[in-house]
Amino acid sequence: GFTYAGKYIFKKPVVFNLNFNVTNICNQQCPMCNAALPGRGGESVTFESYVALLDKLKPHKIASLTISGGEPSLVKDIVKILDYSAREFKFGVNVNSNLYASEKIIRPFAEAALRNNIRIGTSFDGFGKVADKLRGAKDVSERVLKNIELVTAMKKEMKSESTLNMNTVISDQ
Repeated sequence: GFTYAGKYIFKKPVVFNLNFNVTNICNQQCPMCNAALPGRGGESVTFESYVALLDKLKPHKIASLTISGGEPSLVKDIVKILDYSAREFKFGVNVNSNLYASEKIIRPFAEAALRNNIRIGTSFDGFGKVADKLRGAKDVSERVLKNIELVTAMKKEMKSESTLNMNTVISDQ
């Protein structure tokens, strides 16, 4: 903490949080977003390119990290990325996920986040047709609620200190 306090006191630039989009691929089609559906273009970082980019930023002594996307759980190397990130950022890591993927994808993603006490952020925007319209996908609230329950059960079982933060889109829907 002294490094960041000193920079602040001496009016030097402080980068407290880096938002790193690991992919622009997503399994939803929110009307306000330009993410690509899987198999329809888009890119994700590899673990090696992720580490190389963070190495270039090390001189800035960034305190914390937010991993976002697209949908980070769809990134092939996300488990290695989360494990590495937890060791590198002294003030913690956040990861944003729509928690819409299948359990086969969500389980290893959540396990890595929970094992590393990474904070998980998700959006829950409504129920039924409203949620489906806002997220451009089918059965959104049912799938997300199921995955919230899964992550919550895993958190208890693993005795993780992670938090699950919920956000919502404010709309006239």
